[in-house]
Amino acid sequence: MKKVLLVAILALFASLFGELKLGYINADKIMTEYSEAKKAQEDLRKWNMEKEKEAMKLQEEIKKLEEELKNMSMMLSDDKKREKMENGQKKLIEYQQFKESIWGAQGEFYKQSELLNKPVLDKINLAIKKVSEDNGYDFVFDATNGSLVYSKSDYDITDKVLLELNK
Repeated sequence: MKKVLLVAILALFASLFGELKLGYINADKIMTEYSEAKKAQEDLRKWNMEKEKEAMKLQEEIKKLEEELKNMSMMLSDDKKREKMENGQKKLIEYQQFKESIWGAQGEFYKQSELLNKPVLDKINLAIKKVSEDNGYDFVFDATNGSLVYSKSDYDITDKVLLELNK
């Protein structure tokens, strides 16, 4: 409904004020072809792999404690069994807290992603603004978010934005 309303408003402006120049970009293409965006994604992937290794190490420690308890169960006193079980529970809680602190809603992964992507997105937005102003576009839409139903390819300024970014 909002999209139909937007198109109707743009059509009204076009009829009242003359011809509007519309353009669109493909944000997915920019994010996959812009060198700084690719580097930010690669840096985030490497950072994430390190955190996954840390999580796997904690899992291995938990598994080792479980195996020790299972294999030595007959030889251990009740107090030692309880102690081993408590250690296992502590490690499990530590593992769950680690996962939540990294990949939870406002975890380190989210913060790291913001840290790496914000400068890239700022540059992209500046390039879009520059290309739009230099080429006289009145409106530029992102074709990847579904708000653009039809457009002539003549209005796709994605490649121009990429050229500007990669200067």
